[in-house]
Amino acid sequence: MTIIEFPYCRSTPTSTKNICDCNDPYITVTLCNAGFEVPVEGLVDSGCTLTLVNSEFAEALGIDLSTCSEVPIGGVGAVVQARMAEINLRVQGFNYEFRSPVAFTDNLPVPILLGQLNFFQHFDVHFQKKHHKFTLDDSK
Repeated sequence: MTIIEFPYCRSTPTSTKNICDCNDPYITVTLCNAGFEVPVEGLVDSGCTLTLVNSEFAEALGIDLSTCSEVPIGGVGAVVQARMAEINLRVQGFNYEFRSPVAFTDNLPVPILLGQLNFFQHFDVHFQKKHHKFTLDDSK
């Protein structure tokens, strides 16, 4: 059982510009597939059903998106096409990987949106916006 507290941050830690004018729950996640590893800053997003990954990371993970099934995903005011794949995720502070379905899509404003399907099933997520922090608990 591990419970880890993380601060909200104004922008992704590797970014030089603000994503938005607010503090958000970002965390470092390592995307893993076929021996490839790509660390990225992800936004923990309780309003996102699937975990979404920016398509630019597929090649670095050895994934040929043309072989992945295409699915429509909807967001605020638009439906776009995404490509489904399964990869492993390793979350900052937790020393193991877990398998997760993800949808690769273009033009995300962040590298990865960590959504309800699998991320929120794997961790209990507690947002404390007022205190500018959140916790992840894997003790289910």
